[in-house]
Amino acid sequence: MKGARAVVRTVLFAGVTSAEGALATGDEGGGGGAFTRFVIDGLGFGRADTNADGRVTVSELSGWVTPRVGRAARAGGKTQTPVTVVGPAVLPVEKLAIASGLESP
Repeated sequence: MKGARAVVRTVLFAGVTSAEGALATGDEGGGGGAFTRFVIDGLGFGRADTNADGRVTVSELSGWVTPRVGRAARAGGKTQTPVTVVGPAVLPVEKLAIASGLESP
């Protein structure tokens, strides 16, 4: 991912920076790593819908996942920082919905 740049209509949401390694499956006692688990929780279960409008935007998902992945990595003695790169022709991240019609917890 070194020097990664999003193309015109792309949003890149990665679990680590180019200098880090991800927590591998099994490091946390569940299926998938920390990034995958928190993306599923935030997007799939609507927990990242911080303003409770029934939509999860790129901005909300990134803001919800990033600190949780960081804490999980630190608990395992590692560093893991999710990265969001947005291409220039994509709507502003606070408007770009990834999921909608959610019932927020």
